[in-house]
Amino acid sequence: MSSADWELTVIDERQQIGGNTINMLAYDVQKVENKNRSSLSIYPISNRDFQLFKTTRLSFYYPQNPLIGEVIWERKEGVVYKRSQNKYDKNLPYTSDLP
Repeated sequence: MSSADWELTVIDERQQIGGNTINMLAYDVQKVENKNRSSLSIYPISNRDFQLFKTTRLSFYYPQNPLIGEVIWERKEGVVYKRSQNKYDKNLPYTSDLP
């Protein structure tokens, strides 16, 4: 994960402590050259998890979301839009009893 002038790397490893194997998690935070953007990289990722990620993206607003239909109103504060005719993925949670 990185944003602007910092970068965070997740570090996980197993350690033996007191005769027990412990999974340890830490974050390495570095100051880097300012990139004026944010990014997130996830790896390694299984195909099943990648498909879940792609499906979950459909829960959020972004102009290229195929579930977004005609935009009714849009300002920097938010967007109101009609639902497209595209079908929901069966794994996408939604409220089915609302119009």
